[in-house]
Amino acid sequence: MKIVLFNVIAFITILSTASAQQNTERFISVGNHRFRDFNHNGKLDVYEDYRKPIEQRAQDLLSKMTMKEKLVQLQSHGWVKQNFLQKISLIETAQ
Repeated sequence: MKIVLFNVIAFITILSTASAQQNTERFISVGNHRFRDFNHNGKLDVYEDYRKPIEQRAQDLLSKMTMKEKLVQLQSHGWVKQNFLQKISLIETAQ
């Protein structure tokens, strides 16, 4: 009985999460193309445009990210742990 109840609760949770995600997704239409508006700003950014070269899209996205956001991305994939043993500062410095 507990297993059935757990499965029902898990199923309801998954359904409610999926429907909530569908409601928050926004799209931008340009001609016959449809693009997901990841940052919900209502305009097509370079990194959202799949027609652009990947290098250009990556550079555009990186230019919009803070140093902390970049480090979190590296850390979440284990890169920081594998490549740096000392502490990393989250304070941006002038180059």
